[in-house]
Amino acid sequence: MRRFVRNGKSIGEIVYKNKNKNVVIEKIQDGTDDDKCYIIGTGYSLSVDDKDLVSLHDPFMDKFSIDIDKSITAFSFYFTFESSGLEESSRELATFISKLDSKYKKNYLIGQSKCGVCAYNASHYCEKNITLVTISAPFKGTPTADKNCVKKLLKRNILRLFYDNMFSNHNVDKDIIPNSKFLNNLEKPKYLEHINIMSKLCKIKNISDFFLYFWDKSLKLNGDGVVPYDSQNIDSTRSVTIDSSHAHSLENGIRELEKMV
Repeated sequence: MRRFVRNGKSIGEIVYKNKNKNVVIEKIQDGTDDDKCYIIGTGYSLSVDDKDLVSLHDPFMDKFSIDIDKSITAFSFYFTFESSGLEESSRELATFISKLDSKYKKNYLIGQSKCGVCAYNASHYCEKNITLVTISAPFKGTPTADKNCVKKLLKRNILRLFYDNMFSNHNVDKDIIPNSKFLNNLEKPKYLEHINIMSKLCKIKNISDFFLYFWDKSLKLNGDGVVPYDSQNIDSTRSVTIDSSHAHSLENGIRELEKMV
């Protein structure tokens, strides 16, 4: 992904936002045929004004630029800073999917990290048949989302300083703290198929992997640098493990998905 600042700019063609302001959805690609549609959640939060310009966004937010087969129509969904949490975000996401043009023969709901948990919950409310794809999803939560837990484990060091300046602590983040009310009450999913792509950081390939490797060891996650591996495991129709850090699991996961389908 290429980094760029979105503040004061349009994120693209916004196709969904409503007065409840839990999710914003943009179209990122017009497919060349009507076979497949991807609805992808990256985990970023932002706010948009009445002119659909970004007024606030998460630190280091990137322009969506993952390679996707040009035949596929694709949308990307974002949480808002005003979001009340993953439950209401799930319901809004399901509303959008249920109203999608019927021309798409196969609808893939793809969520990485907390978007994966949101997609899992949203599938319960969907009126359309979907293929659910979760990538690096913390179904049992992650200590990374728990500020008090991180403070105790890291105390005072450079990782703690980075965390204090980077971690957003939005309502959607609080919902993936282990044993949160949301996680304990996940709705039963509905899908044609559930492909669960789990990530574990085994080989360091770049600087972000290097940082996340030490973060993983410091918090004793035994995962991808953000989400424990055990937390990603849940009943599904197909599951696969990829060697990836959390920072790259979406692009690596989609690459793996396109091999499978």
